[in-house]
Amino acid sequence: MIFLLFFLVAAGFWLAQTLNDTYETRIHIPLRLHNVPEGIIITESLPEHLEVEVRDKGTLLFSYLYGSPMRSVEVDFLHYQAQVRSGRIQIPLDDIHKQLQQILPTSSTIGSIRPDTLQLYYNLGNRKKLPVRLAGHIVTTPQTYLARVHCTPDSVWAYAPQSILDTLTAAYTRPVDKPEMYQSQGET
Repeated sequence: MIFLLFFLVAAGFWLAQTLNDTYETRIHIPLRLHNVPEGIIITESLPEHLEVEVRDKGTLLFSYLYGSPMRSVEVDFLHYQAQVRSGRIQIPLDDIHKQLQQILPTSSTIGSIRPDTLQLYYNLGNRKKLPVRLAGHIVTTPQTYLARVHCTPDSVWAYAPQSILDTLTAAYTRPVDKPEMYQSQGET
């Protein structure tokens, strides 16, 4: 028992000494978008997490990985209002880096951030509901007929500039080609 006690104490000291060294690891930090005005429809959003390479003492890295959840990096849509008419917002990594420095302790050194390009695509509320149509060719077997074709879902929303929406009449499936697959008995 005494040996086990001293072994555990020695292991504790070893772990404390090891965690006091400087290490580098990748951590995931949540990324959130807020202040999206009404009438703006996000068509391709930002990733849910950033993968950040951080260099710091082992004790702090341990707390990043296994401690309480990290605060999220906030992207304010209204901050990039000058880009609102283009349909695309590109968030500079310098803005993200500044927020990361506020979230992480001053002893942490931030390395790379992935993804290295943050883009958000949106639409100014222009949408149109389109029926789904089958694109393809289906041949029935002899003495049978096809009563109807039903697509699920039966309609979809299309988001685009109004000039493009005015030209759309339906959304078509991927091409389907189902030739006659029936062979009667005796035929090869």
